[in-house]
Amino acid sequence: MIRFFMHKMIPCAFVILFCLTVYNTLSFAETANDQPITITVPEETIRHFIKNLLPYEITMGENFTGALWVQTIDRLDIGTNHVVFFMKVLGKDIEFSTKIGKRILSLKFGEADVSCICEASLRYDKEKKTLFITPQVKEFVGAAQAGQAGEALKLLLKSLSNIEYAIDLHEIDPIQSELQNKLVAIHFDIFDIYSKNNELFVMIIPRVATDLKTKPDK
Repeated sequence: MIRFFMHKMIPCAFVILFCLTVYNTLSFAETANDQPITITVPEETIRHFIKNLLPYEITMGENFTGALWVQTIDRLDIGTNHVVFFMKVLGKDIEFSTKIGKRILSLKFGEADVSCICEASLRYDKEKKTLFITPQVKEFVGAAQAGQAGEALKLLLKSLSNIEYAIDLHEIDPIQSELQNKLVAIHFDIFDIYSKNNELFVMIIPRVATDLKTKPDK
């Protein structure tokens, strides 16, 4: 379940954010000779975007019941191809069940409230068009409530540290618009993704499709 958060939540916050930024920018941008456009996304914009997604409920995997929420992601510090952030996770009525032989083993963890400082490094492989993100729990902050449950959540978070997760960016939907009674589509390739000085940079190469059918007159 924590793996679901690390694999989906954090990467998607960045990917969706720069895709929306690209959409707004490409409506006005023109390029020549396949020169990349650089989109700059400041820390404040990223923080505001993530804040609007929270609280976020994590769908737990097989054998788990209960509810798990990411309540807070803030205190972003974006450096050279890495970001440090504060995260708060809340678990409620968490129970793990598994079958051992003919018997069912159930472990009830109850409620837990865990806060931690995390760091996620990122690198973009231009050839594979893939963004790789490696999260790591750097430090737990404060005492976990409901001790046993809190310690269980800590172990889960630690077990997912230093694992590189891949996000395939080959298939991104084109932007379609109407221009002089014709439909045009703007496709774009992601040339590079990197971060530094509290900003995220996305370099893209837009390509315009001009062979679409003319829209019928109304």
